[in-house]
Amino acid sequence: MPWVFGFLSVLLRPAATPEARTFLRDHQARRCGLPAGLIRPSRYGRITLVSTMKDEGPYLLDWLCWHLLVGVSDFLVFTNDCSDGTTELLDALAAAGVLIHHDNPDDGRQSPHPRALSQARGHPLVQLSDWLMVLDADEYVVPRPPLRDLDGLIDAITGAGAQEMLITWRFFGSGGRLRYAPLPAFLRFQRAAADDHLAGYGFKTLFANTGALRMQIHHPNLYREAERAGVVRRMVNGSGAPIDGARLKWKHPPETHGYDLAQVNHYALRSVEEFLLRQMRGDAIGRNDRHDGRYFRKHDRNEIHDTTARDRAPEVAVLRARLMALPGVAEAQALVSARMAARLERLRASPDYRNRVAQIMGTPADPLRPGR
Repeated sequence: MPWVFGFLSVLLRPAATPEARTFLRDHQARRCGLPAGLIRPSRYGRITLVSTMKDEGPYLLDWLCWHLLVGVSDFLVFTNDCSDGTTELLDALAAAGVLIHHDNPDDGRQSPHPRALSQARGHPLVQLSDWLMVLDADEYVVPRPPLRDLDGLIDAITGAGAQEMLITWRFFGSGGRLRYAPLPAFLRFQRAAADDHLAGYGFKTLFANTGALRMQIHHPNLYREAERAGVVRRMVNGSGAPIDGARLKWKHPPETHGYDLAQVNHYALRSVEEFLLRQMRGDAIGRNDRHDGRYFRKHDRNEIHDTTARDRAPEVAVLRARLMALPGVAEAQALVSARMAARLERLRASPDYRNRVAQIMGTPADPLRPGR
């Protein structure tokens, strides 16, 4: 019976501590100066995204604005060893109350991403949230028309008597673009993998924070207390269809994915230049060896034309302008832009630049043709 999960898991969710309530009062006080309409209330309470980032400054504002647009109320962001202005930009946004930012430097023992999630599980913001999701800066949750926000997705989840939606990735390819441009990814990249791209069946999970589920990168697990209490999980895919997740890890088998209601746009590559920069810096998982030419060619999918996110670009631009008007944000963004320009200049001037581009693209021919 669907009510069994809710009844038992509510008992498992701890009451907010005095420290958490103090945190919430302080957080709300910082938000008093935010422009009206920037944070959009949900019928389902507090919806929080947890993210880990490393050198994501050029993409941060667009990612943030998109998720404000679709109804995220709160953001908890951990960063490790940034040098591109990401830290300064997040600090300015945190000072205004838009998000919460914590430094999470690499300690040489545990990778930054799992260590950040360990900290997030006990964070007051997570403790006080009603719905949670873990997302990277190259992932966008996209409700598909006619749905426009996360409330519509939660309607589908709760309407099916479930507590989780496993939203499938859709990889967006480079579209043959070589060079970086300072525009949102959803404007620059509109070619993507078809529904049958098996390598793209990873997913991220939007789930009710009932206290029964332990947040993970892709798919939460039941806490042991919840298992002992007999909690039964109920989940749907991105089409709203009930699925059995007992054996799922981080990727769907072909029969359980779905894109009818939502997808996670995964801009894992962007342009060839951006992929090269990512290859050099590593990531929040603490690895830089997986982003090679094979990875690029495997996920450089351009079979279909998908403009679902692009069509809402004007709304994102309005929110971006409001963020840029907040104290310190424009200055921090200027720092990000300057450092990105310097990195690109060094990359393009390197003697092996052409060879590295050719290796990524898998071609011996000179890829630096006009118009690329």
